[in-house]
Amino acid sequence: MDERRGGGKRERSLPRERRFLRFPASGFSTWPVAEDIYEWQEMMMPPPLGCPYEGGHFFISIHFPAEYSFRTLRVAWKTLILHPNIDKFCIFHPLLVTATWKTKTTVKELLQAFHDICSTL
Repeated sequence: MDERRGGGKRERSLPRERRFLRFPASGFSTWPVAEDIYEWQEMMMPPPLGCPYEGGHFFISIHFPAEYSFRTLRVAWKTLILHPNIDKFCIFHPLLVTATWKTKTTVKELLQAFHDICSTL
């Protein structure tokens, strides 16, 4: 199934996520990739002072699958980051995302969790 055409569920869930593009959380800059509303790029501003990643800027790729919000987002770090929950391909460990995923989980909440893990080492 072409994800661009079969995304009825995704179409209903995206309006709340688009608000995040207009009003991002503090510490984040988010934009669609090449005008594609289903592919986002995220720049996470410097994590909290005193953490191992202090002073860094980290890029994250976000893809909304056709089954969103019933299926988790596909998330990958574009900036190399060494963390126990991120594999060698820079993919965020799926268990951490899927174990807590609910249909009402927002991109903002997910990105805040990423910001939080950067300060936990």
